[in-house]
Amino acid sequence: MFLSNLVFVLATNTMVRSAALPTQTRVTLQAFLADGSIRESTIKRDDQMLATLNTINSQADAAKILDANFLNFNSSVDLDVQRKSQLLQGWKDAVTLAFVTFNEGQYGHPPFSDYFALSDGQNVRETFYDVWNGDGDVGSRHLRAQIFDNRDYAAQCKQAGNFTSVVLAYTATFIVDGGTIARTHVCDEGYKLPALSKVTCNSLGDTVSNKMDILGGILLQQWIHFDAIGKDNMGRHVGDVPNGYGPANVRELLPTDQAKNAANYRWFALETFWRVTCKRTFADPRISTESKIDL
Repeated sequence: MFLSNLVFVLATNTMVRSAALPTQTRVTLQAFLADGSIRESTIKRDDQMLATLNTINSQADAAKILDANFLNFNSSVDLDVQRKSQLLQGWKDAVTLAFVTFNEGQYGHPPFSDYFALSDGQNVRETFYDVWNGDGDVGSRHLRAQIFDNRDYAAQCKQAGNFTSVVLAYTATFIVDGGTIARTHVCDEGYKLPALSKVTCNSLGDTVSNKMDILGGILLQQWIHFDAIGKDNMGRHVGDVPNGYGPANVRELLPTDQAKNAANYRWFALETFWRVTCKRTFADPRISTESKIDL
């Protein structure tokens, strides 16, 4: 749906414009864990979130980040103001990843071929375009389907256990009337993920690793799930393949699974961005044999 269908993309919204609450047909909840894995569960119908969707749809058509995209942030509480600012920056960082990857990605050879089959090159590139969509600040209007909730509404953050079970963030993905809406809560640990501007080339080491990751990386991975971005370009819903997380694991997936796994897009974008920014290549990722966590 790249240039030939650009007018259609700009004129089409992934969400419904009715005053009535849209019909919720499927709901999944994905928790992003500190080891890079994802835990899935289900969530009940959420009329507050659906009503918020209508509020967003009733506002201007131009792509912009709206106050309605943020639930339960108190402007009188310093921590809430700080975290909203982090999310706004994470949003912009995710769009920057998509912009650089669309324009600078090496789609005919490594590192692209480490994450995808070469035959998927054009479709993957167009997927990143549909995140960026020519707007280097806030991205495409499809991203208006991203809602942040400052409340731990599904009580996922209080998970006991070791490092690998720590939840960084979780997202309830609502499929409604053919569109996708994401309601994301970032846990305390998730806010420790840096912004792009806080990561330096000297801090990355010599290999592709979790040192490259940022808060915007989680957002980018979530947006690839949106059917108006992922499915419309790849011809199928882009989900999460079992064991398809972390820069090492995503490279080991079968070529037929790589394009179906949102983390492959995230890690290709992160490696591409740091290659371009640091003007150097990185060695293949490695995994600790004890922790099974990407180093």
